Amino acid sequence: KKWLFVMGATPLIIFGFQVLTGLFLTFYFMPSPEMAYESIRHITEDVRMGYWIRGLHRWGANLMIISLLLHMTRVFFTHAYRKPRELNWIIGVILFFLTMTISFTGYSLTYNQLSYWATTVGTNMIKEVPLIGDLMLFFLRGGDVVNTNTLTRFYTLHVMILPGIIFFFIFLHIVILR
Repeated sequence: KKWLFVMGATPLIIFGFQVLTGLFLTFYFMPSPEMAYESIRHITEDVRMGYWIRGLHRWGANLMIISLLLHMTRVFFTHAYRKPRELNWIIGVILFFLTMTISFTGYSLTYNQLSYWATTVGTNMIKEVPLIGDLMLFFLRGGDVVNTNTLTRFYTLHVMILPGIIFFFIFLHIVILR
């Protein structure tokens, strides 16, 4: 039964691998519509061990979401979200949604047809937020449609802003609230 409790450390370890492999990928990735897909192809086919690093990063994102779902399921069924750990549960849910967001922005960076239309559909959902949806959509896309600004903003979100926010919440979750 104690093996269930390793599920909290698993997402943390995978996040560390994601940061490490992501750092390697930033050396070769170019966030522009003309070069994004080509730079992914270059990483995968030309860079020594690039296919391996990219594969680790891509599959690590999937494992991260799976491990977070398993961890949250364990916390829910063992009632570990109850008093005095309600704030830990809330921070965990926030971390889950941040992870989903960082996965979405990363998926959009390949800038092929599939990711382009996924970005279009995904950002269109933001438009439905009452009062500020249209403003948020325009800010996130950097215009009315998915374009160069969108790719740059998603790259900035994926590489700098969201990991920083995630680090902050992990720090809160582990250090302060224990």
